[in-house]
Amino acid sequence: MDKSNRRRLYLYLHNILLKYECYVLRINGVSNHLHIILSIPPKVCISKLVKELKQDSSKWVRVNYIFPTWTGWQRGFFVASYAFEARKNLVEYVKRQEAHHGETSLPAKETWREELIRLLDEFGIPWEEAFLD
Repeated sequence: MDKSNRRRLYLYLHNILLKYECYVLRINGVSNHLHIILSIPPKVCISKLVKELKQDSSKWVRVNYIFPTWTGWQRGFFVASYAFEARKNLVEYVKRQEAHHGETSLPAKETWREELIRLLDEFGIPWEEAFLD
């Protein structure tokens, strides 16, 4: 995703999340993935929410041609919950995504794939190589 239009995408996603009465703490990402830190009301089905986020935003990106090389979202997604007390550290982590993944003058600390595997391992979630891409 071209850096210049990421904020437009984040705002679009934020508006969808507001429709579901989600409280958004932070949206940020890099060229090949993003993170959304939010509070989801219990009445909201997470898979339905993610499906709408992906479908609507993908159509919007194509119609508005904001990422010329857009090929769409990947099939899967990763959701994790954290303790309320951890939210500030989590938001700070998401704020630093460009530096974390090397989209600044600093060297990358992790690829998106390494990050996903670390998170899956951290949460004790079994994973298979075939489902990571």
